[in-house]
Amino acid sequence: MEQLGYSYKGENGIPRRHYFVKGDPRTHHLHMLEATSEEWKHHLLFRDYLRENPEVMRAYLELKQSLAAQFAADRQAYQSGKDRFIQAVLLTAKTEGDYHHALAQYLHPGSC
Repeated sequence: MEQLGYSYKGENGIPRRHYFVKGDPRTHHLHMLEATSEEWKHHLLFRDYLRENPEVMRAYLELKQSLAAQFAADRQAYQSGKDRFIQAVLLTAKTEGDYHHALAQYLHPGSC
């Protein structure tokens, strides 16, 4: 990854994640997670819920834009500002529909 211009930032607050950034100012960021980890499952669940709920996706976009303007020089504050929204979406997504079936489809495509 370094040969491609990325800098390794370790777990950066998320256990078992590998985090890379590129550019100054940053133009790219890359998260690497184990495909069987809970954090990976949460990433997929959050992504899919936003795809299926455009109004929630718009609210998340507006939140991110507001936080980016407010905390342009403070990445940690920007990330912390998203936490409550993300946790609320994950809780909602887990209680709606067949959560376990959806995760099984991602972990074992074609078996469900």
